[in-house]
Amino acid sequence: MYKIFGKRKVDFTTDDSRRIVGTTVWYGILMDSVDGYMVEKAFISPDVVAYKDIPVDTEVDITFNHKGKVVAIDLVVI
Repeated sequence: MYKIFGKRKVDFTTDDSRRIVGTTVWYGILMDSVDGYMVEKAFISPDVVAYKDIPVDTEVDITFNHKGKVVAIDLVVI
């Protein structure tokens, strides 16, 4: 289980005219070897993530592919 700490919308065009659209998300997970949360950053593409409007301070389940890229984020319902 992960926790969403922050997010930023991304929408820009690169020098070679490619358009990049998505969301950068900072998520954390509690680990025994870390005091507090270990926080990572990921780019979330709008076409591959199951849940697109991720609220900050929400517990989520993140699914990664074999390359470590996020392919789905689902809200954790307790």
